[in-house]
Amino acid sequence: MKGFLKVLKKYSVVVIFPTFTASTIYADWSHTKQWKASKIQQHTNVELVQ
Repeated sequence: MKGFLKVLKKYSVVVIFPTFTASTIYADWSHTKQWKASKIQQHTNVELVQ
């Protein structure tokens, strides 16, 4: 058990950093995708009104 905790502590950065980075990239991508969709919807609504 003590050895497992030592290994876990040693490699925690190797697991946490890529996980955090991938999560951040996905969150940004998802937000950008929603933002672009709303801009397209707004542009379409403006064209319909004109």
